[in-house]
Amino acid sequence: MSKVLVRIDLNAGGTRNSYKVRRYAEMVRDVYSRWGDAVHLVTHFGRRGEKGFKRNLQFLADVLEELSGKPVRYIDSLEGTDTPGIYLLPNIRAFDGETEGSRELAEYLAREYDRYVNDALAVSHRAHVSVILPELVDIEAEAGPLLKEELEKLQNVKTAVILWGGVKLDKKKYIEALLKNGAEVVLGGIPALKYVLALKGEENEMSPLRKYREQIILPDSFQTEWGEIDAMEYRGQRVVDISERAARDIADYVREKDGVLSGPFGIYEQGYRNSRILMEAVKVILGGNSSDLAAEEGFEEKCITAGGAALAYLAGYELPGLRALKIREPYVQ
Repeated sequence: MSKVLVRIDLNAGGTRNSYKVRRYAEMVRDVYSRWGDAVHLVTHFGRRGEKGFKRNLQFLADVLEELSGKPVRYIDSLEGTDTPGIYLLPNIRAFDGETEGSRELAEYLAREYDRYVNDALAVSHRAHVSVILPELVDIEAEAGPLLKEELEKLQNVKTAVILWGGVKLDKKKYIEALLKNGAEVVLGGIPALKYVLALKGEENEMSPLRKYREQIILPDSFQTEWGEIDAMEYRGQRVVDISERAARDIADYVREKDGVLSGPFGIYEQGYRNSRILMEAVKVILGGNSSDLAAEEGFEEKCITAGGAALAYLAGYELPGLRALKIREPYVQ
Protein backbone atom coordinates (compact mmCIF):
# COMPACT_ATOMS: atom_id res chain seq x y z
CA MET A 1 0.00 0.00 0.00
CA SER A 2 1.28 3.45 -0.85
CA LYS A 3 0.16 7.02 -0.35
CA VAL A 4 -0.65 8.44 -3.79
CA LEU A 5 -1.21 12.03 -4.91
CA VAL A 6 -3.34 12.31 -8.07
CA ARG A 7 -3.63 15.67 -9.87
CA ILE A 8 -7.09 15.97 -11.40
CA ASP A 9 -9.06 18.96 -12.72
CA LEU A 10 -12.48 19.72 -11.30
CA ASN A 11 -12.19 23.48 -11.78
CA ALA A 12 -15.63 25.03 -12.44
CA GLY A 13 -17.08 21.54 -12.53
CA GLY A 14 -19.12 21.47 -9.37
CA THR A 15 -22.34 20.08 -10.83
CA ARG A 16 -23.44 16.53 -11.41
CA ASN A 17 -24.02 17.33 -15.10
CA SER A 18 -20.43 18.38 -15.72
CA TYR A 19 -18.67 16.12 -18.21
CA LYS A 20 -15.35 16.38 -16.37
CA VAL A 21 -16.92 15.53 -13.00
CA ARG A 22 -18.61 12.48 -14.49
CA ARG A 23 -15.35 11.34 -16.10
CA TYR A 24 -13.46 11.64 -12.82
CA ALA A 25 -16.27 9.81 -11.03
CA GLU A 26 -15.70 7.00 -13.54
CA MET A 27 -11.98 7.06 -12.71
CA VAL A 28 -12.81 6.84 -8.98
CA ARG A 29 -15.16 3.90 -9.57
CA ASP A 30 -13.21 1.94 -12.17
CA VAL A 31 -9.54 2.79 -11.59
CA TYR A 32 -8.48 4.70 -8.48
CA SER A 33 -10.55 2.58 -6.09
CA ARG A 34 -8.91 -0.60 -7.41
CA TRP A 35 -5.37 0.49 -6.62
CA GLY A 36 -5.81 -0.50 -2.97
CA ASP A 37 -3.85 2.57 -1.93
CA ALA A 38 -4.53 5.76 0.00
CA VAL A 39 -5.41 7.81 -3.10
CA HIS A 40 -5.48 11.57 -2.57
CA LEU A 41 -7.08 13.63 -5.34
CA VAL A 42 -5.99 17.24 -5.65
CA THR A 43 -7.46 19.95 -7.88
CA HIS A 44 -7.81 23.72 -8.07
CA PHE A 45 -11.12 25.56 -8.07
CA GLY A 46 -10.95 29.17 -9.19
CA ARG A 47 -8.17 31.68 -8.78
CA ARG A 48 -7.05 32.79 -5.35
CA GLY A 49 -8.45 36.21 -4.51
CA GLU A 50 -11.13 36.09 -7.22
CA LYS A 51 -14.85 35.45 -7.08
CA GLY A 52 -15.71 31.75 -7.12
CA PHE A 53 -12.52 30.64 -5.41
CA LYS A 54 -13.15 27.92 -2.81
CA ARG A 55 -10.64 26.40 -0.41
CA ASN A 56 -12.97 23.80 1.07
CA LEU A 57 -13.99 21.29 -1.60
CA GLN A 58 -16.29 19.08 0.47
CA PHE A 59 -19.05 19.71 -2.09
CA LEU A 60 -16.91 18.14 -4.83
CA ALA A 61 -16.15 15.11 -2.68
CA ASP A 62 -19.90 14.69 -2.18
CA VAL A 63 -20.57 14.84 -5.93
CA LEU A 64 -17.78 12.36 -6.75
CA GLU A 65 -19.08 9.96 -4.10
CA GLU A 66 -22.66 10.20 -5.36
CA LEU A 67 -21.72 9.64 -9.01
CA SER A 68 -19.09 6.94 -8.43
CA GLY A 69 -20.87 4.97 -5.73
CA LYS A 70 -17.55 4.85 -3.85
CA PRO A 71 -16.70 6.62 -0.59
CA VAL A 72 -14.79 9.86 -1.25
CA ARG A 73 -13.76 11.58 1.96
CA TYR A 74 -12.70 15.21 2.18
CA ILE A 75 -9.56 16.00 4.19
CA ASP A 76 -8.96 19.66 5.02
CA SER A 77 -5.18 19.36 4.83
CA LEU A 78 -2.46 18.52 2.30
CA GLU A 79 -1.08 15.96 4.73
CA GLY A 80 -3.58 13.24 3.87
CA THR A 81 -3.71 9.84 5.52
CA ASP A 82 -2.12 6.38 5.30
CA THR A 83 -5.50 4.62 5.49
CA PRO A 84 -6.52 3.05 2.13
CA GLY A 85 -9.38 4.81 0.38
CA ILE A 86 -10.21 7.76 -1.88
CA TYR A 87 -9.73 11.25 -0.49
CA LEU A 88 -10.11 14.78 -1.84
CA LEU A 89 -7.73 17.47 -0.59
CA PRO A 90 -8.35 21.24 -0.33
CA ASN A 91 -7.97 23.57 -3.30
CA ILE A 92 -4.26 23.37 -4.11
CA ARG A 93 -4.20 27.06 -5.06
CA ALA A 94 -5.02 27.93 -1.44
CA PHE A 95 -1.41 27.07 -0.58
CA ASP A 96 1.48 29.49 -1.05
CA GLY A 97 3.84 28.62 -3.85
CA GLU A 98 1.55 26.43 -5.99
CA THR A 99 1.28 28.76 -8.96
CA GLU A 100 4.89 29.98 -8.57
CA GLY A 101 6.42 26.50 -8.83
CA SER A 102 7.73 26.61 -5.24
CA ARG A 103 10.34 23.99 -4.46
CA GLU A 104 9.45 24.26 -0.78
CA LEU A 105 5.86 23.17 -1.44
CA ALA A 106 7.11 20.45 -3.80
CA GLU A 107 9.44 19.07 -1.16
CA TYR A 108 6.62 19.03 1.38
CA LEU A 109 4.43 17.00 -0.98
CA ALA A 110 7.30 14.62 -1.76
CA ARG A 111 7.74 13.94 1.96
CA GLU A 112 4.03 13.23 2.37
CA TYR A 113 3.42 11.03 -0.69
CA ASP A 114 5.09 7.95 -2.16
CA ARG A 115 3.78 8.26 -5.69
CA TYR A 116 2.46 11.00 -7.98
CA VAL A 117 -0.01 10.65 -10.86
CA ASN A 118 -0.90 13.43 -13.31
CA ASP A 119 -4.39 12.65 -14.60
CA ALA A 120 -5.24 16.13 -15.86
CA LEU A 121 -4.16 17.02 -19.38
CA ALA A 122 -6.34 20.12 -18.95
CA VAL A 123 -3.82 21.73 -16.57
CA SER A 124 -0.64 20.31 -18.09
CA HIS A 125 0.17 23.57 -19.89
CA ARG A 126 0.80 25.23 -16.48
CA ALA A 127 4.13 25.07 -14.62
CA HIS A 128 2.47 24.78 -11.21
CA VAL A 129 3.81 22.62 -8.40
CA SER A 130 0.97 20.08 -8.55
CA VAL A 131 1.53 19.73 -12.32
CA ILE A 132 5.33 19.54 -12.55
CA LEU A 133 6.05 17.88 -9.19
CA PRO A 134 8.34 15.14 -10.66
CA GLU A 135 10.48 17.86 -12.24
CA LEU A 136 10.97 19.64 -8.91
CA VAL A 137 11.62 16.67 -6.62
CA ASP A 138 12.51 12.99 -6.76
CA ILE A 139 9.21 11.10 -6.63
CA GLU A 140 7.82 8.06 -8.45
CA ALA A 141 5.52 9.46 -11.14
CA GLU A 142 3.26 8.36 -13.96
CA ALA A 143 0.51 9.51 -16.29
CA GLY A 144 -3.03 8.70 -15.24
CA PRO A 145 -5.65 6.85 -17.32
CA LEU A 146 -7.69 9.91 -18.33
CA LEU A 147 -4.61 11.88 -19.38
CA LYS A 148 -3.44 8.94 -21.50
CA GLU A 149 -6.88 8.58 -23.10
CA GLU A 150 -7.12 12.26 -24.02
CA LEU A 151 -3.57 12.42 -25.32
CA GLU A 152 -4.30 9.46 -27.57
CA LYS A 153 -7.36 11.23 -28.98
CA LEU A 154 -5.22 14.26 -29.85
CA GLN A 155 -2.45 12.13 -31.35
CA ASN A 156 -5.04 10.58 -33.68
CA VAL A 157 -5.82 14.02 -35.11
CA LYS A 158 -3.78 14.35 -38.29
CA THR A 159 -5.07 16.92 -40.79
CA ALA A 160 -6.61 19.26 -38.27
CA VAL A 161 -9.12 22.00 -38.96
CA ILE A 162 -9.74 24.00 -35.81
CA LEU A 163 -13.26 25.30 -35.20
CA TRP A 164 -12.93 28.13 -32.69
CA GLY A 165 -16.05 29.59 -31.12
CA GLY A 166 -17.36 30.50 -27.69
CA VAL A 167 -17.27 33.89 -26.01
CA LYS A 168 -13.63 34.19 -24.85
CA LEU A 169 -10.53 35.15 -26.78
CA ASP A 170 -8.05 33.77 -24.24
CA LYS A 171 -6.97 30.97 -26.59
CA LYS A 172 -5.94 33.36 -29.38
CA LYS A 173 -2.20 32.79 -28.89
CA TYR A 174 -2.67 29.07 -29.53
CA ILE A 175 -4.87 29.76 -32.55
CA GLU A 176 -2.25 32.12 -33.96
CA ALA A 177 0.45 29.48 -33.44
CA LEU A 178 -1.71 26.93 -35.28
CA LEU A 179 -2.17 29.37 -38.14
CA LYS A 180 1.59 29.95 -38.28
CA ASN A 181 1.97 26.18 -38.59
CA GLY A 182 -0.36 26.20 -41.60
CA ALA A 183 -3.59 25.00 -39.98
CA GLU A 184 -7.00 26.11 -41.19
CA VAL A 185 -9.27 27.75 -38.62
CA VAL A 186 -13.04 28.11 -38.83
CA LEU A 187 -14.38 30.96 -36.70
CA GLY A 188 -17.69 31.14 -34.86
CA GLY A 189 -19.09 32.87 -31.79
CA ILE A 190 -17.33 36.02 -30.56
CA PRO A 191 -14.07 35.26 -32.45
CA ALA A 192 -16.01 35.32 -35.74
CA LEU A 193 -17.83 38.55 -34.93
CA LYS A 194 -14.66 40.30 -33.82
CA TYR A 195 -12.84 39.08 -36.93
CA VAL A 196 -15.52 40.43 -39.26
CA LEU A 197 -15.13 43.85 -37.63
CA ALA A 198 -11.34 43.55 -37.90
CA LEU A 199 -11.65 42.83 -41.64
CA LYS A 200 -13.72 46.00 -41.92
CA GLY A 201 -10.87 48.00 -40.39
CA GLU A 202 -11.66 47.98 -36.68
CA GLU A 203 -8.63 47.51 -34.48
CA ASN A 204 -9.45 44.83 -31.92
CA GLU A 205 -8.08 41.60 -30.45
CA MET A 206 -8.56 39.75 -33.74
CA SER A 207 -6.80 42.34 -35.92
CA PRO A 208 -3.41 40.52 -35.84
CA LEU A 209 -5.06 37.53 -37.55
CA ARG A 210 -5.98 39.52 -40.68
CA LYS A 211 -2.73 38.36 -42.28
CA TYR A 212 -4.00 34.76 -42.16
CA ARG A 213 -7.13 35.54 -44.18
CA GLU A 214 -6.51 32.70 -46.64
CA GLN A 215 -6.41 30.14 -43.81
CA ILE A 216 -9.36 31.50 -41.85
CA ILE A 217 -12.85 30.37 -42.79
CA LEU A 218 -15.85 32.47 -41.77
CA PRO A 219 -19.45 31.20 -41.83
CA ASP A 220 -21.15 32.81 -44.81
CA SER A 221 -24.12 33.82 -42.63
CA PHE A 222 -25.15 34.39 -39.05
CA GLN A 223 -28.48 33.95 -37.33
CA THR A 224 -29.88 36.90 -35.39
CA GLU A 225 -33.07 37.01 -33.34
CA TRP A 226 -34.79 38.48 -36.41
CA GLY A 227 -33.40 36.27 -39.15
CA GLU A 228 -30.23 35.55 -41.15
CA ILE A 229 -27.63 38.08 -42.22
CA ASP A 230 -24.59 37.65 -44.44
CA ALA A 231 -21.46 37.46 -42.30
CA MET A 232 -19.93 40.61 -43.76
CA GLU A 233 -23.12 42.54 -43.02
CA TYR A 234 -22.48 42.22 -39.30
CA ARG A 235 -22.24 45.67 -37.70
CA GLY A 236 -22.86 44.88 -34.04
CA GLN A 237 -26.30 43.25 -34.19
CA ARG A 238 -27.13 40.60 -31.59
CA VAL A 239 -26.02 37.37 -33.25
CA VAL A 240 -27.26 34.18 -31.58
CA ASP A 241 -25.76 31.49 -33.84
CA ILE A 242 -24.38 30.74 -37.25
CA SER A 243 -27.11 29.90 -39.74
CA GLU A 244 -28.13 26.29 -40.24
CA ARG A 245 -27.03 26.52 -43.86
CA ALA A 246 -23.57 27.76 -42.83
CA ALA A 247 -23.30 25.02 -40.20
CA ARG A 248 -24.07 22.34 -42.80
CA ASP A 249 -21.55 23.77 -45.27
CA ILE A 250 -18.82 23.83 -42.62
CA ALA A 251 -19.73 20.32 -41.45
CA ASP A 252 -19.44 18.98 -45.01
CA TYR A 253 -15.98 20.56 -45.30
CA VAL A 254 -14.52 19.42 -41.95
CA ARG A 255 -16.00 15.94 -42.22
CA GLU A 256 -13.35 15.20 -44.86
CA LYS A 257 -10.61 16.19 -42.40
CA ASP A 258 -10.02 15.91 -38.65
CA GLY A 259 -12.13 18.72 -37.25
CA VAL A 260 -11.45 19.91 -33.70
CA LEU A 261 -14.20 21.98 -32.05
CA SER A 262 -13.26 24.47 -29.33
CA GLY A 263 -16.32 26.40 -28.16
CA PRO A 264 -19.92 26.46 -29.42
CA PHE A 265 -20.80 28.72 -32.35
CA GLY A 266 -24.15 29.82 -30.89
CA ILE A 267 -25.81 30.66 -27.57
CA TYR A 268 -26.46 27.05 -26.72
CA GLU A 269 -28.11 27.57 -23.36
CA GLN A 270 -30.79 29.71 -25.04
CA GLY A 271 -31.66 26.98 -27.51
CA TYR A 272 -29.55 28.09 -30.49
CA ARG A 273 -27.99 24.74 -31.34
CA ASN A 274 -26.68 24.71 -34.89
CA SER A 275 -23.35 23.77 -33.29
CA ARG A 276 -24.83 20.28 -32.97
CA ILE A 277 -24.35 19.92 -36.71
CA LEU A 278 -20.66 20.70 -36.23
CA MET A 279 -20.34 18.32 -33.29
CA GLU A 280 -21.54 15.48 -35.48
CA ALA A 281 -18.90 16.28 -38.12
CA VAL A 282 -15.76 16.86 -36.04
CA LYS A 283 -13.38 14.27 -34.60
CA VAL A 284 -12.62 15.85 -31.22
CA ILE A 285 -14.46 18.33 -28.97
CA LEU A 286 -12.34 20.31 -26.52
CA GLY A 287 -12.85 21.85 -23.13
CA GLY A 288 -15.25 21.87 -20.22
CA ASN A 289 -18.16 23.90 -21.60
CA SER A 290 -18.03 22.42 -25.10
CA SER A 291 -17.74 18.90 -23.70
CA ASP A 292 -20.69 19.46 -21.37
CA LEU A 293 -22.86 20.50 -24.32
CA ALA A 294 -21.57 17.77 -26.62
CA ALA A 295 -22.13 15.08 -24.00
CA GLU A 296 -25.74 16.28 -23.66
CA GLU A 297 -26.12 15.75 -27.40
CA GLY A 298 -24.71 12.23 -27.33
CA PHE A 299 -21.15 12.93 -28.54
CA GLU A 300 -19.34 12.02 -25.33
CA GLU A 301 -16.91 9.68 -27.11
CA LYS A 302 -15.46 12.71 -28.96
CA CYS A 303 -14.95 14.84 -25.84
CA ILE A 304 -11.87 15.65 -23.85
CA THR A 305 -11.72 17.80 -20.71
CA ALA A 306 -8.72 19.83 -21.91
CA GLY A 307 -9.32 23.10 -23.74
CA GLY A 308 -6.39 25.51 -23.87
CA ALA A 309 -3.89 22.75 -23.06
CA ALA A 310 -5.17 20.67 -25.98
CA LEU A 311 -4.86 23.60 -28.40
CA ALA A 312 -1.35 24.27 -27.07
CA TYR A 313 -0.43 20.64 -27.72
CA LEU A 314 -1.84 20.72 -31.25
CA ALA A 315 0.07 23.96 -31.87
CA GLY A 316 3.34 22.26 -30.95
CA TYR A 317 3.90 23.79 -27.53
CA GLU A 318 5.82 21.76 -24.96
CA LEU A 319 3.46 21.19 -22.05
CA PRO A 320 5.24 21.40 -18.67
CA GLY A 321 3.08 18.65 -17.17
CA LEU A 322 3.99 16.20 -19.93
CA ARG A 323 7.63 17.22 -19.83
CA ALA A 324 7.71 16.47 -16.11
CA LEU A 325 6.47 12.95 -16.86
CA LYS A 326 9.07 12.64 -19.65
CA ILE A 327 6.33 12.35 -22.25
CA ARG A 328 8.17 14.00 -25.09
CA GLU A 329 6.39 12.68 -28.17
CA PRO A 330 5.55 15.89 -30.03
CA TYR A 331 2.33 16.33 -31.93
CA VAL A 332 2.99 16.01 -35.65
CA GLN A 333 0.32 17.10 -38.10
